[in-house]
Amino acid sequence: MYAPTLAYLIAMVSAFIVPTIGDFIERKMRVDDVVGAVAVHGSMGFLALIWVGVFAAGYPTGVNNVDSSIWGQLLGIATFLPLGFLSGWLASWIMKKLNILRVPPEVELMGLDVAEYDPLIYLPEVASPGEVIVEPDGTIVPAEPVLRAARDEVVV
Repeated sequence: MYAPTLAYLIAMVSAFIVPTIGDFIERKMRVDDVVGAVAVHGSMGFLALIWVGVFAAGYPTGVNNVDSSIWGQLLGIATFLPLGFLSGWLASWIMKKLNILRVPPEVELMGLDVAEYDPLIYLPEVASPGEVIVEPDGTIVPAEPVLRAARDEVVV
């Protein structure tokens, strides 16, 4: 829908706006959004609707060939705001009041990976014994020599 230069400019402006919105959400609104999902997907989703209404007005949307317009895009925002953002905010608020939104403080300090997974998950050469192959008779053998021999047969 956009010329490549316009798409590049829109992406650059959006990339400049995301950290600003992320800081506002975390510092001013005091929302704990560690990965910046609200700033990236939420605010840029709404901004993308406005970009389409401004820069692609008059082009067919692909659905029944209806032309896009800023008013149609603003109607989309007015629809998605209560359906998406407000319902998610309400669900999070209820979970916070029921005290099921966050993990216990000791798990948070320990780290979710350590609490939920094997502590050595990031060291696969230490954590796992290595790949194995189960022979037809049921014996378990290390996979590396078998795979190396098979590779040598194919190469020769």
